[in-house]
Amino acid sequence: MSIRTSVKQMLVRQQDRKYEAELAKLRVTYAQWAAEQEKKIAETVVTEIGERAGLAEFVIYRQQKGQLAENAVERINAYFVKHPEAEIVYGDEDLLSENGERVIPWFKPCWAPDTYRAFFYVGSVVAVRSRLLQKLGEPGVVTEGESTGRKIVFSKAEEIRPLMDRLFLAAGGFERGCHTIGHLEEVLFHGTFGTAGIGLQGPAETSREKAEDEQNPWEEYRTAAESAKLSVELAAKAAEEARELFARSAPQSLGSL
Repeated sequence: MSIRTSVKQMLVRQQDRKYEAELAKLRVTYAQWAAEQEKKIAETVVTEIGERAGLAEFVIYRQQKGQLAENAVERINAYFVKHPEAEIVYGDEDLLSENGERVIPWFKPCWAPDTYRAFFYVGSVVAVRSRLLQKLGEPGVVTEGESTGRKIVFSKAEEIRPLMDRLFLAAGGFERGCHTIGHLEEVLFHGTFGTAGIGLQGPAETSREKAEDEQNPWEEYRTAAESAKLSVELAAKAAEEARELFARSAPQSLGSL
């Protein structure tokens, strides 16, 4: 083994130890991070609404079982006011544990037509401007001047997928350079755990309803245990990729050796 290769490997091992030490120091859970974000949002949402005075007319399609995040309607309204070109906006979401702790976040990508074709990744809350619904001739859904933040509930994604397909198409979502589909990079919806995995809060359910809920709330997503396992696997994979990236970049700093 050459001296150059030995030195490279030594530096990689040093960085691995340094990286692992930094990870060991991290003690902030997602719930703690989410609580801090809620404080920041609470502080900014009032000023943002005040600065962007005005009401946008829109309808919110949301999962039946689960709940909108605090100030979700106000934040969606502020987004539409700030982005007049946007016709549709969706946000991130997470789950609430049985003791009310926020866990397993789902941070979504910006609008990606190919991903949307693969599965309904916009998830449990989608807001649509009333004018777009009117353009598609959706009578009874929109009442002029009274549709700001109106909520329409669905229990399964397939119930609204045909309508959403039409809406995204009408909004130009499948055209090059689309700017009419917005992603609000904040958690707007909280799903919850049930006794049989990912379940949702609400009144007592029949055994059939419980069996159906095991497929919810994210359109046949994994059960709670599988989701937690997946999160750990993805974190480990990300750490491994970071180490490999450093290993590839380390030789550049050793050009003079």
